[in-house]
Parts: sequence; structure tokens; C-alpha cells
Amino acid sequence: MTEQANQQQATAAKDKPAAKSAPPAPAGAGPGQASRGRLPWRIAGVLFVLLLLGGVWITWPLWSPALPGWLRGPLAPAMEAGRNVGLPARIEAVEKKLAAIEADIAAIKGEIAKRPAAVSSGEWA
Repeated sequence: MTEQANQQQATAAKDKPAAKSAPPAPAGAGPGQASRGRLPWRIAGVLFVLLLLGGVWITWPLWSPALPGWLRGPLAPAMEAGRNVGLPARIEAVEKKLAAIEADIAAIKGEIAKRPAAVSSGEWA
């Protein structure tokens, strides 16, 4: 009986019309739809512009001296923003440390200058 049931199912499957399947949608079928595995063009364009602006800002110290003064004047405040935050305070701190180190060096040199005279006179022992 199972053999007869299998034959009936096979003939029934042949007699049924094939179900119409929708054709696959082409890549980028509708407006605003991204194809799989790719960035939409608008996002790629925005990322490219941001990358370009970042490169311009990073290389500003290299090419800014070549600009004429009338063009550099308006661009400089925007391009140098954030580059020297706290720089004057740090420079002053380093200058104070250097002054202290120089004073110590001068004191050591003074002691060294006195020692040979003290050793030759016999006062050092």
C-alpha cells in the first residue's frame, strides 16, 4: 500500500502547476535601497568628505605657510582650533623646571670649582 501511495503522490506532484516564484530583485532595486555588502553611495560620499577634511586639518601646519595672507587670515582660526590648548601654561612650566635645573648645575659647578683648591691646601681631608 505504501508503494501505491508513493505513486499517487508522485503523479499528483506532476499534475500540479508549478508555483510561480517572484523573480529575485536586482541589486539596488528600489530608490534608497542598498545592495548587500555595499555602503550606500551617500554614506560613502559623506565618509570620503570627512576623510578629506581630516587630512586637510592634519596637514595644515605643512601647507599653511604657502598660502597668501588674505586667504590664511580667515582660515587660520578654524584650522588651528584645538592645536594649542594649554600650550602657554605648559611652556611656562617647562621654563620653570629648566631654571631650577640650571640653578642646580651652577651650584654644582661652584662646588667643583672650590674642591680642587681645598684639596691642594689640605682642607678637604
